[in-house]
Amino acid sequence: MITISDHHLDILKEFQRRQSHAINVYQPSHETQHDQLSYHKSLARVRLLFGGNQSGKSHAAADDCARHALGENLYTGINITGRDVEIWVISVLYQTIKTGIYRHLKNIIPDWRIIHSGAKIVGTDLPSHLKVKRKDGFITTISFMSAKGDDESRGKFQSAAIDYFYIDEEIQGTIWEELQARTLATAGRFSISATLIESYDWITKLELQSESDPDIFVTRLNTELNPYLDKKTVELLKRTWSQETLEYRFYGKSRRVQGIIYNTWDDARHVIPPQSIPKDWPRWRAIDPGIRVCAVLWCTCTPEGRIIAYREMYATNEPLWQVALAIKQCEGWELDRELSYKFNHYVYKETDRSETMVCALIDPKARARSEAGEVSILDQLYTRYGLVCQEADNSMRPGIEDCRFALENMGDGLPKFQIFNTLYHFQDERRVYRYRSAKARKESADPIDDPIRKKNHLMDCWRYIMREQPKFSDRMRLPEFQDVQKHISPHEILAGKKDTVMVHDELGSEW
Repeated sequence: MITISDHHLDILKEFQRRQSHAINVYQPSHETQHDQLSYHKSLARVRLLFGGNQSGKSHAAADDCARHALGENLYTGINITGRDVEIWVISVLYQTIKTGIYRHLKNIIPDWRIIHSGAKIVGTDLPSHLKVKRKDGFITTISFMSAKGDDESRGKFQSAAIDYFYIDEEIQGTIWEELQARTLATAGRFSISATLIESYDWITKLELQSESDPDIFVTRLNTELNPYLDKKTVELLKRTWSQETLEYRFYGKSRRVQGIIYNTWDDARHVIPPQSIPKDWPRWRAIDPGIRVCAVLWCTCTPEGRIIAYREMYATNEPLWQVALAIKQCEGWELDRELSYKFNHYVYKETDRSETMVCALIDPKARARSEAGEVSILDQLYTRYGLVCQEADNSMRPGIEDCRFALENMGDGLPKFQIFNTLYHFQDERRVYRYRSAKARKESADPIDDPIRKKNHLMDCWRYIMREQPKFSDRMRLPEFQDVQKHISPHEILAGKKDTVMVHDELGSEW
């Protein structure tokens, strides 16, 4: 008969307690619509974990945070050694952290590994930080931060080098920018777990970018598949919530904005990977020269009549000459510096990559706008910077209807209009482009004539092009500036003796 002393019995009990601790018994799900395991195993620098309410996203994020804090991430083997580690857990409100990641974190990190708990944050029961001792003897500090999106809040995230960030629910894009800057010295990694109620543009952009960037990973958790939830409650919510609410509160999808204009858009049908465009396919370009943002959209048309948006440009606070040069370079033209200097305006040389536009459009307001009291933007583009442009049809209602019609299927079952998945700004705008609410618009205004005039630059460009009813044809051709030179001297152009339309007529343009 073996007798065990009370001391040894206590040791055995403690050993059993530690073996059965939450961090050792956690089993991540790996179902198609509820895949926590792929989130843990991903080597991507930015991991997006979208899910409905109570879907298990905070639990998964907390487990991941704990393993990085302990330096014992068995899923990836990525562990920092030989130095102390800094981790930040961030949300808009401290309460969100407390009821989200922290609620799980305090149960997952073994209590015998926590060597210090910071003082309670004023007005909360949340400690300012936790210090965790790793097996290599170094310390991991987990700090809890709020991010309200104001300047004061943004300042808190400056001048610090951080190894891991865990963002719990959606925060403002300005804070995201600051957080990215904090990982320059550490090559730090990000985890973002959220229910997409706001569907901020920066998160949408990351999601779209993940399709082509291996450093960004996205997975979703389905509330319905959480085995720990009461099934009767789940079924009740499914019956009483609208489909729109279920999309983001159950299935982790982006929330649809009320009054969205292009509500038939479907990424699976309308967004395609980039492909090579034959040189003989006709191309259209549209420019929306805003005061702060100059947006440009390029489209082509396939022999079957399908219109594809293949390139975008979003220039912010850039001078007009730089925008014009960038446009021509995008289209494969090279600046002829000798002739440009000689004639005092931009002249371009053709290359084997040069694209010829069959139609180049610009917001008609560019005729009236000016820089520092000089000639209009439209005239400057033509006389100085070598861009031939036609004033676009700016009709709102017909233009929107043209775009909507293009989203419908052709005879082959695919939509008439598609975009490359590299057009991030186009997608950002499309997702939020909507009508004004009844309260916000004038009583006399028809909603279809009164969309919100914000983040609409590429939406306007798209509308300009669709008003032209693009068709596959190699007969139309927009003359380049060097062609114009054959018919009119640069001195006449600069003197304003000929305007753009007249020159086009002389050249026999089909406009």
